[in-house]
Amino acid sequence: MKSYEIVPHVGVGPVRHGMSREDVRRVMPAPCESFLKMPDDAYETDAFHDSGFQVFYSGDSPAVAFIELSRDSGFTATYRGLDVFATQADQLVAHVALDGPFDRNNPELGYSFVFPHLDLSVWRPIVPESPEDAEGHEFATIGVGVPGYFSERA
Repeated sequence: MKSYEIVPHVGVGPVRHGMSREDVRRVMPAPCESFLKMPDDAYETDAFHDSGFQVFYSGDSPAVAFIELSRDSGFTATYRGLDVFATQADQLVAHVALDGPFDRNNPELGYSFVFPHLDLSVWRPIVPESPEDAEGHEFATIGVGVPGYFSERA
């Protein structure tokens, strides 16, 4: 199974922040699907691995500004050696927090954790109410932005 390492302020696997769309398409496996994530987006998002690996662009060039990975997409995503989608949410938050605190004022806290100084975020659609709940114990997505992506918003 393909594995991608998430490195804050650098990128994910072979995709680096600041890369051109052409360079991303050259280093990622085909096929690539492109779409507008939001109607007013300036650039289309490129999606690989059945939309499990999405690359967002900004700037005049355009260049990679944000990368988002989703669970169950046929690859493994790791952060400093830990499998992001196979790790319990609280354990993953503690692991990432060793490198920088999360925003405790995030209005979606519990569902999402934003680490402004790392420009990294994780999200899940459900927060389990008990250990017996079947869903929500792991995160569904992780994203990493260029320097300033979240920190300028904090």
